[in-house]
Amino acid sequence: MAYIRKLPSGKWQATVRHPSGRKVTKTDVLKRVVTAWAAETEVAFRHGEIRSERGRQTTVAQWHEQWAPARTVARTTEYQQVLRLRRTVLPYWGSWPLRSIGRIDVQAWVKSLQSAGTGAHAVQSAYMVFAKLMADAVLEGLLPTTPCQKIELPKAELPAPRWLSREEYQRLLLAFDGQPHGERWRALVAVACHSGLRSGELAGLDVGAVDFERGLIRVGQVTTPFGLRPYPKTDLSRRSVPVHPDALALLWPLVADRPADAPAFPAPRGGRIEQSNYSRYVWRPALQRAGIEHVRPYVTRHTFASWLVQDGVPLWDIAQALGHSSTAMVSRYAFLAPDAHANIRAAWERAGASADVVAPGPGGAPRAHDGPVAHVPHGDSAAQRATDRR
Repeated sequence: MAYIRKLPSGKWQATVRHPSGRKVTKTDVLKRVVTAWAAETEVAFRHGEIRSERGRQTTVAQWHEQWAPARTVARTTEYQQVLRLRRTVLPYWGSWPLRSIGRIDVQAWVKSLQSAGTGAHAVQSAYMVFAKLMADAVLEGLLPTTPCQKIELPKAELPAPRWLSREEYQRLLLAFDGQPHGERWRALVAVACHSGLRSGELAGLDVGAVDFERGLIRVGQVTTPFGLRPYPKTDLSRRSVPVHPDALALLWPLVADRPADAPAFPAPRGGRIEQSNYSRYVWRPALQRAGIEHVRPYVTRHTFASWLVQDGVPLWDIAQALGHSSTAMVSRYAFLAPDAHANIRAAWERAGASADVVAPGPGGAPRAHDGPVAHVPHGDSAAQRATDRR
């Protein structure tokens, strides 16, 4: 219910209470102006059209100035989101009033990013940041609902997984012979391929986190571009991972006399390894010496998963070792399992059909099968019944 009163100044003021308890007011020299405004505002509140007069005039850029400093996110996340906002979101939306943005406007923006050649992953990331910005505007009372609803986003196809073969792995280890700190880098690659640890987890690994007796590595702290972080990527990333004895045998001589809080793989000049320096000055030259095409250091994580699948380890066990909450990502390697498609082939055998591919005959045409041809029924059609009667 609106409340209208005359102020000591002679002006009229209307006050309308929002269902949440918040009050909005309007002042004017004419009573009929504030009365009409109060009636419109009450209707709008009932229909959820507006939450605050401030939302009518606030632009996306102005809201961002309030929103960004108040957020509490990891520094790496904040850095990535700032880049997306500055490069993609604010140049387009900055001058738009919040209430002027509709769902179709957001869809058109996504389409414009695609047309400009922006990759699917980049479009998805930019949209997620913008959607969060709009969702928080709703919570603040600046918008009744978010325009980021049922937006069609481009699908990002995952590339085919690439892993190191066991022969490539051996060549890569040999590529560190005679190199500065070669024993350290050889141990790092071996542990990476036999544990599936991410680059940041390897760089943040302390000597005390390696249990040589039980053959386990406890994943806790990780390195980021902003330094050491005392927690990993996700809650499930805080885990214990079994490591192959051969990899631990390469690591043990390097850390046996070092304190528990020392880095297991220190940088040449001390401290923690910087991932960019490792990739540029250690990983890439080693690939060249080993005669392996360029792949990112992350390939060691794919290698760990693919080798375990080939050895018959269940997908769920591999997902837990990698710190995943499901087997969705690991299922990309399922075709490598020794029993892949075993049920299908067994069904063929039970049906009496051969699962082997028949060699082509002259001219590339399929060669006729030497055995009897099984009769395949075609249904009880009228033409078939007439033929049978004749």
